[in-house]
Amino acid sequence: MPNNIHKRAIESGSSNYGNVKKVFLSYPCNYFLDHPEVQFEIFNKISCEFKIPFSSIRISGSAHTGYSFIKKRPFLERESDLDVAIIDARLFQQLLEQCYERSEGFRPDMFPTEEGKSLRNQFLNYSGRGILRPDLMPKGPEKQRIWSFFNRLSNEYAERFKNINAGIYLSETIYTLKQRSSIQSQEIEIV
Repeated sequence: MPNNIHKRAIESGSSNYGNVKKVFLSYPCNYFLDHPEVQFEIFNKISCEFKIPFSSIRISGSAHTGYSFIKKRPFLERESDLDVAIIDARLFQQLLEQCYERSEGFRPDMFPTEEGKSLRNQFLNYSGRGILRPDLMPKGPEKQRIWSFFNRLSNEYAERFKNINAGIYLSETIYTLKQRSSIQSQEIEIV
């Protein structure tokens, strides 16, 4: 169940851009209300690893609101993921350029596959919308560095989260619009 401030904001109009911005950029993260030191540790490790401002890191998903609108269930410690958003134009551009170079101009065979099909088009679709998903990145040291870091972080905090995942966003606007589309795509039943 979303906590009260998230619940009131969502009930008052989840598709409103300003409302979504309030919930995901202004309101505190539900999970970390009771664990502020853990939030600091995780954010600080991400900030140092990627050399980004601390303020560029956000939490989305059920850890933030207390409720998964996709799975229609509350955040469950040890069973739910911690979804991290890194909002940094410099990092986004740097990684996109590295992906372009690594994949020799986005060659399909340089990307991971699913059921024998290259995920290049999914990568291009997301990156064209200002979102880099590490799982869709081409094979190479850049992707390996991100995976290794978040695997170590996930193992370190395994008593709290199933996994710690991240997406890299070009801007706050892109991040907010993504959160809005995630909420809009769900029929929200809030008791």
